[in-house]
Amino acid sequence: MISLSIDDVVTIHDSILETERGAAGYHGDDRLGGALGRIDNQIQYNGLDDVFDIAAWYVEAIAMGHCFADANKRTALASALTFLEWNDISIEEDERLASVVEDLVKRNIDRNDLADVFSSLSIL
Repeated sequence: MISLSIDDVVTIHDSILETERGAAGYHGDDRLGGALGRIDNQIQYNGLDDVFDIAAWYVEAIAMGHCFADANKRTALASALTFLEWNDISIEEDERLASVVEDLVKRNIDRNDLADVFSSLSIL
């Protein structure tokens, strides 16, 4: 399974800000590394191996980790979609994805719900 590195996520964030509005700024590798480390720990020690669950973890860890000055939710979603793509999973474009990420951050849904959304939108 191909996972995302700190550099991958920073590159995704910077690419978003090249085409969309938002304040530049990165709070450093410690914060992002900690967020990504949570995912690595779940994979290593808790047997997390479902790509949709892992993608949901990426969204939660990055969006709620506030690793960047702006565009945390956008970066989180783009990172999760990149992770899925790198692992040969295509996700149908759906305008509801942004609102689902917002719902996760607001705790209206949980990671399992988001994983189910990713799974339901996967293109086989």
